[in-house]
Amino acid sequence: MDNEKYLLTAHLMRRAGFGATRSELSKLVKEEYEDIVEGLLSPTAPKAIEDALVRRYHPDQSVTHD
Repeated sequence: MDNEKYLLTAHLMRRAGFGATRSELSKLVKEEYEDIVEGLLSPTAPKAIEDALVRRYHPDQSVTHD
């Protein structure tokens, strides 16, 4: 692993306000620096939670209230 890139990525994540664990940094340094920045600026939307899962753990959320 390129130590300079590792340190630069760690610095970027700290400056962005996220910080990162060592395992997260190990994954990030495999990407191009520009791609990491683009991912921070334009994150992808998380997967939607399935309705069945919500109803299972939060039954009150599945009832409509008037």
